[in-house]
Amino acid sequence: MLRYIQDEEKNISALIIVTDNYLTSNSTYSKPRLISLVNKKDGESIRAFSVQKSGEIKVIAIEHSFTKRCDILEPLINSYIVVALTWLALLIAYWFHTFILMKQHSMTLQRTLLLIPSVKLAESLINALYLTHCPWLSSLSNPEDKYIEMSRISIVTLTYTILLSLISIVSKGWQVVSFQLTRDQATSLTIMLAAIYLSYSAYFLSMDF
Repeated sequence: MLRYIQDEEKNISALIIVTDNYLTSNSTYSKPRLISLVNKKDGESIRAFSVQKSGEIKVIAIEHSFTKRCDILEPLINSYIVVALTWLALLIAYWFHTFILMKQHSMTLQRTLLLIPSVKLAESLINALYLTHCPWLSSLSNPEDKYIEMSRISIVTLTYTILLSLISIVSKGWQVVSFQLTRDQATSLTIMLAAIYLSYSAYFLSMDF
C-alpha cells in the first residue's frame, strides 16, 4: 500500500492505518508526509469524519499529536552517568597502578588491558548523551541525533570487538607464555575481528538500533 502511494500522481498527504497489530517496515517512505497508526477502537471513532471520493473538492485538516514521556528516562540517564563515573575511577586507578606504581613491572598485556575501561567509559557516556536527546523526532530535522546514534553504534561495536578479541588472545597465552603471535594466530585473530564486527553491524541494522 505504501509503495502504491509513492506514485507522484497520487495526491495523498496523510495516511491513517487502523489496526491492533504491530507493524514494522524495512523501507523508508517519503510519502505521505504524515503516517499515523491507531487501534481499532480509536479508528471507529474517526470513521465518522471520513468522506467518500466525489467530484467536489474537500479540504480536510488533520492534527497529529504525540505524547513524549522523556521524564521516565531520567533514572536511566543517571544510571549511565554513575556507571561512567565508575569506569572513569577504575581507569584512573588502573592507569596509576600500571604506569606509575608498577611501571618497571608492567608489560604489554597490562597496558593493553587499559583499553577495556576506556571503551566502556566511552560507551556509557555516549548512551547517556543519546538518551538526553529524547524525543527522537527526525534525523532530518535534527542531524545531531543521527550523528549521536552513529557514534553509539560504532562505540558498542568497537567495545565488544576489542573485548572478545582480548579474551581470545589472552586465553591462548599471549604475553603469558607466548610474547608474539604467529602468522596463523594473527590471521585467525583478523578473521575473528571481522566476523565480530560484521555480526554486530548486521544486528544493529536488522533491529533498527
